[in-house]
Amino acid sequence: MIDILFLYPPYKKRAGGGTLFPLGIGYLISGIEKNGLTFDYVDCQNLYYKNKKEFIDNLAERIRKNEYLVIAISCITTAAVPFLKDIIVACRLVHKSTPIVLGGQLVSIDYVEELFFEEYDIDAICKGDGDYIVPDLVRHIKNGNSIDTFLYVSTFKRRAKKNYITDINELPFPYRNNEMVANSQLSFGRSTYAEKSVTMITSRGCFYKCYYCVSGCNTGRHFQKRSWENIVSEIKYIQEKFQVFSIVFYDDCFFFNKKTVNEDVEEFIYQLKKQKCINFKWQMELRADVITTITPGSWKKLYENGCTQINIGIESCYNDSLDFLGKTISTQTIKKAFEILYQNVPEIILTATYIIGGPNSDYEHIIKIAEFSQEMKLMYIRLYPLELHPGTKLYENYYGKKDDWYRFIMSEDNPYSCMYFESDTSSLHKIMGNINKTYKKFYLSEYWDKRAKVIYGERYNAVRANLFKTYKLEE
Repeated sequence: MIDILFLYPPYKKRAGGGTLFPLGIGYLISGIEKNGLTFDYVDCQNLYYKNKKEFIDNLAERIRKNEYLVIAISCITTAAVPFLKDIIVACRLVHKSTPIVLGGQLVSIDYVEELFFEEYDIDAICKGDGDYIVPDLVRHIKNGNSIDTFLYVSTFKRRAKKNYITDINELPFPYRNNEMVANSQLSFGRSTYAEKSVTMITSRGCFYKCYYCVSGCNTGRHFQKRSWENIVSEIKYIQEKFQVFSIVFYDDCFFFNKKTVNEDVEEFIYQLKKQKCINFKWQMELRADVITTITPGSWKKLYENGCTQINIGIESCYNDSLDFLGKTISTQTIKKAFEILYQNVPEIILTATYIIGGPNSDYEHIIKIAEFSQEMKLMYIRLYPLELHPGTKLYENYYGKKDDWYRFIMSEDNPYSCMYFESDTSSLHKIMGNINKTYKKFYLSEYWDKRAKVIYGERYNAVRANLFKTYKLEE
């Protein structure tokens, strides 16, 4: 018998999206291995979802060959919810009495927890950090105890508190293997300078409190950053084990503290040299207000030490929209940040995301994003309709602590399987159409061609052809 089966739900991908091994489950698997326990893992993104019956049959067949002590299913955001019942049905078909536990950001919210116990055939919910709790739960059941007597997960009759890790430096590095590394596919805008990259997370939670963002819901808005020594140790481990020399840091803000950012840059680079890491390329997420506090000397050092791309959440080029989203950044700060970047690291790849919803969401305003992005000398842009996530301030300002999101995403009238600020399908359809028009205006421009030739040189034609295929662009 295998001790635990981890299942990761599929979700609908947007144009240019990637398929990555979820590092959250990677951390859980590492904890299982550290405790001498056994595991199986199925990424349901790899099971083709043609229809409900075929998906259930395929998953049931995949997990039929083994017996499991516990089945754990991840549920991070609302995009995964439409597939959860199918996953649970498949599990019950072949493992009728095996305890099923849900975990992740979404189910860790108190009022969402209640809904899941009502709607799903599950036995428990692990709230918050599960790194220590999941191995303890498996041992508890392995010793012949009932899941109902394990106090650190919620059950149908009893609710537990959220679990928090006090020092994330003590955690083992997330589980990876050669197959996962080989099969991971970054989103298009992140994957243009290296054939193969590995992703890393160096923090938990988020230092900031934007109204729309789900980051931090699982940690009660607590924030922790790993030490630079610990971070670089994982880089060294990745280089030696997988011979991969491109890393994408998926933190919401890799350097987060405006007061100490230049000292942090120095320490990071010091650790890279001290631990004798091989030269590698890497990219990070940064906020515009952090960018403005990084000195020219620090930018030079970052670029010389492999920083090849910076991904920035602009979210809007209008101040009233930024206020609506709780970004606490102005368009003036955004413009200053990009001016600094272009002055100090002109050949670095700059990408940005925008959120469309609320104020300034008509055609005239959305299409202007292309012009603003050219002015900021961006290489890639991604536009997203504003999603409303339970647990966020924006959702609760509009709906309180209710289950409106669940009814909406499960409705047959919702073709997008997420809850968006624009709940009217026709309005949302217009926004999606305007997003596509903005992509065409930005990518089919003389500006983009000229910028791409500077950045990519001999690789320009290959990158351009891949871009057209990914976004289905037409001249």
